[in-house]
Amino acid sequence: MRTACERRCASVMNQLRGLMAGNPPSAPGNGTPLVDGFYFSWDKEEAQVDLTLERPAGDKQARLAGQPAMARFRARVSGKPRWLSLNVSLDTQDFAAGDVLALVGALHCPEAESLPAFLRSDAGGAQGDTPFSEPLRCAGAAGIGVSLHTVQPADKLLAPGAFHTLIVPLPPHDFTLLLGDLRFITLPASAGLRSQPPSLASYAL
Repeated sequence: MRTACERRCASVMNQLRGLMAGNPPSAPGNGTPLVDGFYFSWDKEEAQVDLTLERPAGDKQARLAGQPAMARFRARVSGKPRWLSLNVSLDTQDFAAGDVLALVGALHCPEAESLPAFLRSDAGGAQGDTPFSEPLRCAGAAGIGVSLHTVQPADKLLAPGAFHTLIVPLPPHDFTLLLGDLRFITLPASAGLRSQPPSLASYAL
């Protein structure tokens, strides 16, 4: 059975796919959702970002893992933004130490070999960030990138009743991002899997 965050991420991607099949806006705004739960945000005080959205249908070069890409985003950046990110609002979910989180992306960004990712968790107004242990690879041959993280006892996402948002920081300069899909997966601690070899500290799990 899929978790709440898994279902929500899949739903957001399906909504975005439906939008791209119609008449999507050509210039996504700062903090303005393209569909419910999917939006870009940036530091408007320190930079100007001109973001455009294209439907790459029919472009033989716009393929990810052998499949046509869903959307192409082009950014022209002036200044030095303190942040510039792709955001996906997930859901409320309680994780456990030892759970393995996987972020699977069909995406390509020639200007970055990899993109970091983290979960921002909000529990009653108190926010905390949990970075994935590995970045999401997105350069070289267009295909599939995977980012993993084994939940540690000190991770902020363990706050009870927290609402989680997936945040993927983007290059603070001009870039092109080709997106095919993005999936969030949780493997429970009971499955006995880890994203990396255990350390002495991890035996406290």
